[in-house]
Amino acid sequence: MAAYRHLGNGIYVGISTDTKPTAASTANGAIAIEWATNYATFTIYVNNQTTWLPQTAFAEVQTNKTFNTTDNTLTATSQAAGDILVNNATKFVRLARGSANQPLKVNSGGTDLDYGTLPIGGGGTGQTTASAAFDALSGLTVAGDIIIGGASGARSKLAIGTANQLLRTNSGATAPEWASTLSGLTLTSPTINGATLATSIIDAGQNTISNLPQHPGLKKTGAWMATGAPNGSNNGTWGTLNCPWTIINSGTNTFTGVSRQAISGINGGSDYRIANGGAGGSQGGFRVTANATVSFAQRNYNPRLDFKLKLFQTTAERVAMGFISSTGTGAPTAGTEPAANLSAVLWWLDTSVDANWHILQNDGSATSDITTIANVAAADTNAHVFSLRADNANSKFQYYYGGSTNGPPNAGSTWVDINTKIPAATTNLTPLFWSENIGATAPVFDWYWIYHEQDV
Repeated sequence: MAAYRHLGNGIYVGISTDTKPTAASTANGAIAIEWATNYATFTIYVNNQTTWLPQTAFAEVQTNKTFNTTDNTLTATSQAAGDILVNNATKFVRLARGSANQPLKVNSGGTDLDYGTLPIGGGGTGQTTASAAFDALSGLTVAGDIIIGGASGARSKLAIGTANQLLRTNSGATAPEWASTLSGLTLTSPTINGATLATSIIDAGQNTISNLPQHPGLKKTGAWMATGAPNGSNNGTWGTLNCPWTIINSGTNTFTGVSRQAISGINGGSDYRIANGGAGGSQGGFRVTANATVSFAQRNYNPRLDFKLKLFQTTAERVAMGFISSTGTGAPTAGTEPAANLSAVLWWLDTSVDANWHILQNDGSATSDITTIANVAAADTNAHVFSLRADNANSKFQYYYGGSTNGPPNAGSTWVDINTKIPAATTNLTPLFWSENIGATAPVFDWYWIYHEQDV
């Protein structure tokens, strides 16, 4: 049997089979540490110089065993690096380490520790992925809603706008908002494709023009209706085109001018008539002339013309309306070939040939292509709507016929192609109305309105 070893300072160490020194031979308060023979447990003794008093037995803590407060021993349990001992109010127990990146936190009941995701109330998100975490914090619940900075930059939600609205800064320049219009916006060299004029232009029933579409940077528009002479200082109602119409008077016996008359009946309103002048070879009408603010039309400007016209007779006259070369103030010429050596796309009526409306096309050649239009009624004395437009992207013009019952074309209207002998893309063209008297009595016609637009 071996003796305890003295480590100094009154501390002795040995195993249960060793002999402790006598209490009287050691100092009062000396400590003896006695290990079991298997070194699994140990007991501490304190000397009072009368006897060695045993204290509580302890177990080695390195083995990560459950700590029993009854006998202060550790019993074997499963072990893993990162496990910790936690007091569960009854005893110390092993808390297994959490999963990767899990924080140690107080449980939801506030009674113990556990591993898991931090809730929003604890400074986390309650989620385990970036996408789910963003959704949990965003407060967005409706598709299309966006997060904006509110007062002092605090997070705020802007609900989605209505169909086709644009996002803009509000009038106070304090926050974004959805709106159906933009104002004060400057576009520098924009490229705009497929612009559509959706505004109602003409009230065919009342023969008035209202809500002229104004699209700076998209289209230049203009219109004349029967409220003032189509020349001089009173040009009627114009949009951004602001272009003057010049009277055409030529021939052996010229018209004396354009006079304003009253129109009665279902098409009540005002009109303009060329009602005076000699017989045979007299020509009259009006055409657009370029000025400081308006250039001539060209096919590559995609021009469009809408007319509402009433003829008072269907004999002894020729009528042309549409686009023709800008050269010559009296063009077109008298006779059955009005656009010889000119570029033109015209609605054309020649009562010396037949009573039908035709489409006349010419690309500057000596003769024009004159085609009868099958879906257009023969000329009569009702008020009719006629339209022409260029589709330069597809190298063609098109026509629309509204007849005496339909109004001007809209988004659902049918346009028919014209591409047999059309003007070149860069040929200067002028909008025109023209009539030739080929009988003994001067022709009479009523104008209700003309609408003109083209690309800038």
